Amino acid sequence: MKDQNKVVDLIDQLKAEAETPFELHRIEVLEKDLLEGAPTIEIIDETHQKFNGTIYSKKDKEKTGHYFRYIPIHRAVWQYHNGEIPQNYHIHHIDGNKDNNSIENLLLLTIAEHTKLHHQVSKTLHICEYCGNEFWAYTNQKRFCSHACYQKHHLQETQETRFCAICGKSFSADKYSSTACCSKTCGHKLQSKTRTLALKERICPICGKKFLVHNYEQRKYCSAECANKARSLSHLKPPLEKNCVICGKTFFTKKKEQFCCSTSCAAISQGLKKRKKHN
Repeated sequence: MKDQNKVVDLIDQLKAEAETPFELHRIEVLEKDLLEGAPTIEIIDETHQKFNGTIYSKKDKEKTGHYFRYIPIHRAVWQYHNGEIPQNYHIHHIDGNKDNNSIENLLLLTIAEHTKLHHQVSKTLHICEYCGNEFWAYTNQKRFCSHACYQKHHLQETQETRFCAICGKSFSADKYSSTACCSKTCGHKLQSKTRTLALKERICPICGKKFLVHNYEQRKYCSAECANKARSLSHLKPPLEKNCVICGKTFFTKKKEQFCCSTSCAAISQGLKKRKKHN
């Protein structure tokens, strides 16, 4: 009892002499360890550990990650013994075993030091699937030593052998492309060949000559000369005699679609059409 009172008095004296919050925290941890005993990590099962009255559990399904409960257990252990963790700092497991969260196995490192240390540990030897050369990588999913080997391997998987539709020469092409020729010259020849197949024959109404046009063309004459002759002949045709649909007046015109004698009658006709639509 006397020894316990001496410990309490000594701790009160140390608290009074503490200058920073960190020193005060260390004295409080020392007081708790002396009077109650330092908390130890209790292993409950493969996925749960208990520290200082709090149960921590593993998050990932593979059971290889950290133990969490608001914060990771290794950070909680470090904070209990050493105070608040500075910003941009990590807590590293010295032996690499995340199940061993004792204070002796924990080390305070900067983010850069921590990542560098883990990269050195996790770097493994691989064999390139294309060229067979050995290379080092940080992940187990790396299959090729370079991007060039990846592209060549991808081309091998997607390329297939075809025969040119014009010259019959064999060439490699993408499985998902519709390329049918080995070169641009053969491609142009194939285009001209398909165009000739799509042509149809017409007879010029002016000279009676036969000529070829595409299916989408509306050309009626074989040449520009015949087209000019057709225009001149249309001007020589006599005008048509018609009666105005509005006023009944007789007028002459060369346009088949004209039904009114003047613009005023045409405006009246348009107005009547609009009223019919609305009604």
